[in-house]
Amino acid sequence: MDMSQRIRHLRETRNFNQKEIASLLKISQGTYSGIENGTVKPSLDKLQLLSSHYQVSIDWIVNGNEEFHTNYSSYVDPNEKVDTVRESDHATKYAQGIEEIWDEIKFLKKVFTNYIDNGKASI
Repeated sequence: MDMSQRIRHLRETRNFNQKEIASLLKISQGTYSGIENGTVKPSLDKLQLLSSHYQVSIDWIVNGNEEFHTNYSSYVDPNEKVDTVRESDHATKYAQGIEEIWDEIKFLKKVFTNYIDNGKASI
């Protein structure tokens, strides 16, 4: 499978039409059709948009070298349309993880402060 076939595969397996993806890339449907037919090579910024939209690596799109999905695959159903809401879901999970770490840091600070103030670790 070459790059144009991988790009078409992504679009078809996610149930998008060419017009939708052309709109995302801010190009004409004819230009997008050329990308899928291999007569037009997408620019790096277009590859980045495709990579982000489909949650796959640019390396996979261009070379087919890496695993199909990036780390986002655990949050993405490959049969669903992928959109910015999915990226937002990932950001929310990341923020929740950071919040849990921050709570742990505050807890440890309290333990160490009590230890220093009282000479022992009590909560």
